[in-house]
This record gives sequence, C-alpha cells and structure tokens, in this order.
Amino acid sequence: MTVRPLPLAALVLPAVALCLTACTSSPGGHAAGSTTGATSPGDGVPVVVAVRAVCRLIADNPDSAVAHIRGTDGAPSIVVGGTDYWFFGDTVRDGAGGRQDVIPAAVATSSDFDGSDCVRLEFKKAAGTAEPLFPRLDETTSWPDGIIPLGDGSLAFYIVRAYRTSPFAWHVGGVGLGRVAAGTTDGVRTVETIWDEQSGFGSRIAGVRSPVRLGGDVIVYIRTDAGGNYVAKAPVDGIERADAYRYWDGNGWSARPEDAARMWESVETGFPADNGVSVSFDARSGKWLAISNGELARVTARVGDEPWGPWSAPATWFDCAPLVEDAYPFCYSAEPHRELSGDPNTLYVTISSQRPYDVTLLELRLGVAIHEWRAAGGELRYGAAASGGVYADEGVAFYAGAGPAPGLSPVFLRDGAYKFDGRGYGPPAFYASASPATGAIRTTAVYRWRRDGQEALAAGARDGWQRGEVAFYVPCAGARGVSCDG
Repeated sequence: MTVRPLPLAALVLPAVALCLTACTSSPGGHAAGSTTGATSPGDGVPVVVAVRAVCRLIADNPDSAVAHIRGTDGAPSIVVGGTDYWFFGDTVRDGAGGRQDVIPAAVATSSDFDGSDCVRLEFKKAAGTAEPLFPRLDETTSWPDGIIPLGDGSLAFYIVRAYRTSPFAWHVGGVGLGRVAAGTTDGVRTVETIWDEQSGFGSRIAGVRSPVRLGGDVIVYIRTDAGGNYVAKAPVDGIERADAYRYWDGNGWSARPEDAARMWESVETGFPADNGVSVSFDARSGKWLAISNGELARVTARVGDEPWGPWSAPATWFDCAPLVEDAYPFCYSAEPHRELSGDPNTLYVTISSQRPYDVTLLELRLGVAIHEWRAAGGELRYGAAASGGVYADEGVAFYAGAGPAPGLSPVFLRDGAYKFDGRGYGPPAFYASASPATGAIRTTAVYRWRRDGQEALAAGARDGWQRGEVAFYVPCAGARGVSCDG
C-alpha cells in the first residue's frame, strides 16, 4: 500500500523542507568555514565492501501486524538489562472504521540479538493496538531522538516537538527530555524545553541525536535546520537543565551555544547535507565513527579520535536508492545497531525511507586494507599482511573482503597472478567482485599492469606500466588513485 507522506514530513522536514530555503546561508553567529578540523580523506574510515537488505522492520515483523502498524521511521536502539529497546518516530496504524491514524512515537522491545535474519520485535500495545511511547500534547507531532541509559536501569530520551503552521510548513519548536522507568515502555515527559528557536544557534534546532556516555558526562549531537551539526555535553545528572550544557567551539567547551563550531562544513548542493549524525565508538578501528545520510540519498561515514572530532573527510558507504523504492528522500536517520553482531567485520544499520514508509535493516560487510608488498627482487604481492619472505610495504592499494560476502568471490594467487580460478593453490588472498556493481556499493575496476615481466594491481594510473585487462572490482572508497566522485 502507499502511505501518505505526513509521518515522513514530520521527521525529515527540519532537514529537507526548511533546508531548501535556509541551508545556503551560514547560521548566524558562526563564521563560514568554521569547523572542528578535519584529518585526511579515508584516514581510518571503515570501507563497506558488501550490503545486504535483511528485512523491513514493519512489513516483515509478525508483531507489527498484530499491533496494526503499517509504517514507521526512526529506530535507534539501546540494550538495558538484557533487553533491546527500539524507538520509532511517527507510526501509522489502523484506526476505527478502516481509517488510519498516526501516533507520534512507537516503542518495541526485543531479546533477539542476531541481525542476520531480521529482528523479532514486540511493540507496546493497548487492546492489541500499538500505543505511543509518551503522550502528545500541544505539538502536531513529536518523536524520541537520542536515547540515554541511566544507572538505575531507566532510560532518558530527548523529545523533538514539531508544529505544522500550514499544510506544507513544519518546524521544530523545541527539544525536551523524557524518561522511561526501568523494565517498562512507558515514557514520561519531564522537561518540555531544553532548547528552542531562541537558543542561540542562529537557526532553529532540528534534533538532538546519538548521546554518548563519557565518564560522568553525556555527549550529544545537535542538528539545526540550517544544515549544521554541533557537539554539546552535560553532566549525566544535569541533562535536564539547559544551563548545564557546554558546546564544543573547536578548541574547548563554551557555555554559549552561539560559540559552537560545526562538526564539519558541507558542500552546498541544493539538497540537505544530512538530517543529523549518529556517533559510536568503533572498536575495530579504535576511533569514533560518525555516520549520516548524505543528501538523504546515501550513507556516509567519518572517523575522529575523540567524540567531538576532529573528523576525517567523508567516505560513501553505499547508495540508498537501490535498496528502497524510487521516491526521494531515499534514506534518512541512519542508525548503527552494534548489539546485533559479534563479528567485527559485520555491522547492522537501519535506514528510514519515504517509500516504503518503513525501516530497512541492512547487513554491512566491512573490508580490509589490501597493501602492495614489494620483495627485494621487485615482485609484488597483495594482501592485508605480507605472506612469507621480506617485503616492503608500498601502502594500501585498495580494500577488499576478508571473507565470503554477498557479491564477492575468492581471489587466489596462482602462478604469480591473482585470479578467481586458483582453487587448490592455497587459501584466498582476499575477496572481490568479478563484475561491476549495479547495486548500492560504488565500485572501481582494478587492472593488471605489466612491466618487465612483472604484474601489478592498481585502480589508478601507474606511470611506466602498461595497463592490461580488468582483474576484479573493489569499492572505490579507499582505492589508491581513484575518486569516488569521478
């Protein structure tokens, strides 16, 4: 069925409709070009080598039908006391007389921590029908944004309150705080406004996402409708007080929101840069990972040494359009769910979309850096590590799979060349694609380059070498000498 766009507009409008008129100018109080700094492109950013759409959390979940839910968005999750809590935005459900109505925020729990075959959710219900996490008051709609576990087993959540002033005009009037008692799915509104239109960011606040606990502090990521992401922190016991927050200004923490520096600057394209950022610690790389929805059409990632940066240049993980139906925005509110995988090379992420109005669970396979290794005699070998002998590391040539993944095949070293047909010649050197990708991953060809009887593998040009046939295909992200935008 086709779901009317009302629920979607409520969530993404601060990033879409308002940005189309406001995001071309710098926010008041922030000089153009002001950032927290940036490291070099690809500096530790994980590279996604394969994407698999696992399921839709509503369409493919039995309890959604039981709860009469037809569509939703959002979907940050957090584990407390062995239970996984999932939070959603505007939720379309069946109403009386065959009509549909919208509740502002659904919530579900789960004990299923295996993302490979979807996630079994149990929604909060009353008389068999989905019920909201918390009551709606004077706002047109509202939803839970960032979720924080507290020491007593309860949860705190930031409430985004949105208002419609005409059929096509929405804005976020304020962000407050609510709480969920331990072991329940009943949200209580505790503070109506921590930030509002007059908070000093130079434009309206649009959301507060992805809280990170760091010692006795909570780090949060604030989005404004003019296209900026900012970092704030407060003591855990002071998160309900506006005066407890401090804002990262690029060098330290200021009590003034107008001093806040953007996490990074975005290139103005006429489309929203993103609708907020989700930050978590990535044990695999040892860095903080920030993912967002570039232009609401792809998922991008950056890394930083601290949760406030400085941040690397972005790497495109995948394009969303092949994973959903043909309706923009193709994706928004990307959320990682680290609890769904024990494999450091597998990450589960959800995205929301306009059509279907649903949340899609994706399985991402992360690649390994394949280095070029040169022996004393000049012969070249390729792998994540040198294999026997003494080799000089000539740097990262490209990224490939460390193991089997959808769309990838094993590549073997056979008679001095890397081929797909080398079974029986030892274990695979890595996994790559035999054909150009037509799906979500942006790929590039790796060619065989020859000189003086030697073979080299490279995606970019190699001076003094003659290019031969394509050997295989890898993600363009991280490939030496290749631009993903070219």
